[in-house]
Amino acid sequence: MQVFSSHTESTTAGYFSPNGKLLITTSADSSVCVFDPREHAPLLRLAPHQTGNFGKFEDGITALAVAPASNLLAIGGANGAIRIINLPNGNVVGRIPGHAEGESVEALAFMDILGLAGPDGDGSTKGLLLVSAATDSKAVVWDVTTGKPRAEIRHEVSRWGRRMSRRTRRLTW
Repeated sequence: MQVFSSHTESTTAGYFSPNGKLLITTSADSSVCVFDPREHAPLLRLAPHQTGNFGKFEDGITALAVAPASNLLAIGGANGAIRIINLPNGNVVGRIPGHAEGESVEALAFMDILGLAGPDGDGSTKGLLLVSAATDSKAVVWDVTTGKPRAEIRHEVSRWGRRMSRRTRRLTW
């Protein structure tokens, strides 16, 4: 059994990349660690003080998703911020402003609607969508290429535990 310990505060999310080669974890300390599951030390560690355009995630990172081609990572924070990060180099390639400041992003999921972004595709972002859900009572479908919203779903009452089904491509509440 491998023990991974590179965060300074509690781990808030963990995700294996779709290709199974990476384990990504996030923390209340606002850091992201990318591991080869066979190794103890992280391949990459990102924190706000290390990366100029990473941005500050007050109260930590609360949500995480990895694109089907395992080349992009999305992180969402307790402050409503969302960033798209290139894997494996860690460069921030997108900033998504869609949720109210101070409202926690609780779920993120990528969807490849054209079949181009997955392991059998060319790794393109064409047709790649990101769904985010937050405590501001809304879920937003984002076009990853443009960073613009394609759809927004609102609830009268904020709900926790949203989940995106990969098989049916439906957002469940």
